[in-house]
Amino acid sequence: MQKVRMGIVGLGIMGRRYYTMLRALTGVEVTALCVRHLDTIHDLPGAKFADYHTLFASGQIDAVIIATPHYSHPQVAIAALHCGIHVLVDKPLAVHVADGRRMLAAHHDKTLRFGVMFQERSR
Repeated sequence: MQKVRMGIVGLGIMGRRYYTMLRALTGVEVTALCVRHLDTIHDLPGAKFADYHTLFASGQIDAVIIATPHYSHPQVAIAALHCGIHVLVDKPLAVHVADGRRMLAAHHDKTLRFGVMFQERSR
């Protein structure tokens, strides 16, 4: 079985929890991390990016977990979907209904997985 190469955008409290969870899965390899201030993730292995556009263009991930502040979920998710990357967004999907609709509209390639992480999803 080929491992899914995962990236994480946002490594605050939840992003680090997802990092730990993903590293415990046999079919997943965390290959890239993205935060605005790279010095906050110096302790974590993997490719590091300060800009999610650069991460998505790098070819180093198949899928991404978005664990940024809620208001930024739409822009990051839409960018990932446009780059052909599977997306799992931390809850909530979006702050505004219109943003949620824009995200769903960006998911036009149905070969890509697009979902929302709930607290029981990783059990």
